[in-house]
Amino acid sequence: MRGLCAIALLAVCIDCGQAGAQVSGATDNELYAAYCIGAIRNAESEPGHPASDPKLEEQVHSAGVALRQQLLGRFSGYLAATGIFTDARRANAAISLYAAMTHGAADDQQAAATTSACERSLIGETNNRLWVSKYSSCVNLDPAVLREMRCVLPDNLPF
Repeated sequence: MRGLCAIALLAVCIDCGQAGAQVSGATDNELYAAYCIGAIRNAESEPGHPASDPKLEEQVHSAGVALRQQLLGRFSGYLAATGIFTDARRANAAISLYAAMTHGAADDQQAAATTSACERSLIGETNNRLWVSKYSSCVNLDPAVLREMRCVLPDNLPF
């Protein structure tokens, strides 16, 4: 009888320990995905820069929309798969995700302002290689641009 009570008590303790271990904040990958969702959603709401060639503008716009939708689906799918929105024990993690999304949106606004300013500063530059070099140097000075670029680079998400 004592043996059965000890086993039952051990099972309850293990179950409680596992439940307690699952109550946690957001992981780095979850925060990363939420940050990128905020940046992408904000980018979708911004007007694009008009190009001199309407056909080129349409192609660039279509490619940008397709890429944003693909990334948004991937990051949203990852968060849904982690169960972070459906597990009541992880409610505090959802608050962290909201903060990360807000940070991503703010970085996207800052990055858009920076890239626009860099483009304006290079009006009249006719040497393409020099333009690209100067533009890269200009935008890479802004940490918001660098943080936002992580959303399109390879990452550690499992899918």
